[in-house]
Amino acid sequence: MRFLRPDLEVVPLRGNVPTRVRKVETRDGLDAALLAIAGLERLGLGGKASVLDPLDVLPAPGQGALGIEIRADDTRTRKALQPLHDASSAVAITAERALLAALGGGCQAPVAAWVGMRDAGSGMRLYGRVTETDGAVQLTASADVDATRPEAAGEAVARLLEGEGAASLLAR
Repeated sequence: MRFLRPDLEVVPLRGNVPTRVRKVETRDGLDAALLAIAGLERLGLGGKASVLDPLDVLPAPGQGALGIEIRADDTRTRKALQPLHDASSAVAITAERALLAALGGGCQAPVAAWVGMRDAGSGMRLYGRVTETDGAVQLTASADVDATRPEAAGEAVARLLEGEGAASLLAR
């Protein structure tokens, strides 16, 4: 947000979603909060939101995806959970996580990733971004995602970002 709107003062906002919404509604000087629309809608608060383009404010890698870990030999549980598996989400998350891993980042790294549909509506594209913590510099790259090898897109985007100087931003 600091990159898009350097005129704004960005401050931390703590609490659950209703608490954060209430803080925006009642706190002097707090004009907005960045929150996931899914959480707002789940709580019936979606009408209070304006949706941002994900290409303007890319989310953290894997944001919004749920993962369930089971024992490798637990076929009964695997079968029971199969209806919850979404193949396109799995491809997207694999590409996003591969980007983060290739950059050597963790959950605190200023790395963002999002897989969306290509302009023509066929196929997926991984968008990756590294932003300096003060928002002064932002590097963005993208690559098509091959559903049979989604990690290759993450590695390709990481190489593109490194070519733009991502390593120096991540080292800060």
